[in-house]
Amino acid sequence: MTSSNLKSPYKQVSRLGSAHNGTLHFWNQRLSAVALIILGGWFVYALFAQVPADYYSVLKWVKHPFNTFALFALISVMVFHTQLGLQIIIEDYVHGHGARVVSIGLLKILSFVLVAVTLVFLIRIQIIDIPTIHASLMSVTFQGYA
Repeated sequence: MTSSNLKSPYKQVSRLGSAHNGTLHFWNQRLSAVALIILGGWFVYALFAQVPADYYSVLKWVKHPFNTFALFALISVMVFHTQLGLQIIIEDYVHGHGARVVSIGLLKILSFVLVAVTLVFLIRIQIIDIPTIHASLMSVTFQGYA
């Protein structure tokens, strides 16, 4: 061992040293947890404020730009926080470098897809015209019921 390199020869060969990203992961998980507490509190409050509402009232509520943004933030942060937690579980319990890399890659892809689908559905809610949908559904007659 030379004075410039303090790693043992085994550590150099096996590449089992630190990944040097544990602190960032730790802080991301803590900050996303705080964001989830704040956004979750807003969501529960807003949901209970809508309690006697029907489907169309809730759609109108979601169409409000602030509520759309807050819902997107809530779901995005929830997916991110879940991804961080599952990544730790995969790193700790999945043995074999290849399986670990594939599992983490699939987890990141799934997380991205969930956030993208959320964005698409929230944009679709912004585009639809709620009074037209409500009027067309109310004009449907159900045959066979007296």
